[in-house]
Amino acid sequence: MNDLLWLLASPRIALRRLLISQPIGLGLFVLVTAQLSSSFARFLSTTGEGASWAILDAIFTGTLTLACVFVGTAFFHLFATMLGGRGNPGQLFWGLMVSTAPWVLATPLAIIILAASANVPAIYHLLLFVGTLTMAAWSVGLKAYTI
Repeated sequence: MNDLLWLLASPRIALRRLLISQPIGLGLFVLVTAQLSSSFARFLSTTGEGASWAILDAIFTGTLTLACVFVGTAFFHLFATMLGGRGNPGQLFWGLMVSTAPWVLATPLAIIILAASANVPAIYHLLLFVGTLTMAAWSVGLKAYTI
């Protein structure tokens, strides 16, 4: 849990320190927790859907994200090797799994946005857009730093 907090608070230092040992349990925990949090945030953000939709969304996006991590690792390592780079695909795989860490905060952020827009419903979509854009940029930045 301490490593997850380091990933969220100071990602460069955490990735530099953790890239040596690559705790696979942390990578899988971050990947699963981020997908569950993201799915439940989507469930909180939309209305009219059932709870089963959130569970199916979590299963589908979790499976898709894991497959994308495998395919992304293969492509990034292939292109890096073709351009003369050297490195360990295991480090890249672990880094791409852990770079989804900002999405762990998706559900708390959705709750905060719902509470903040309770009095002024007109700003709900704007806050949701800004929050999602911030987490996406943060995640892309972590992926770029990992690569």
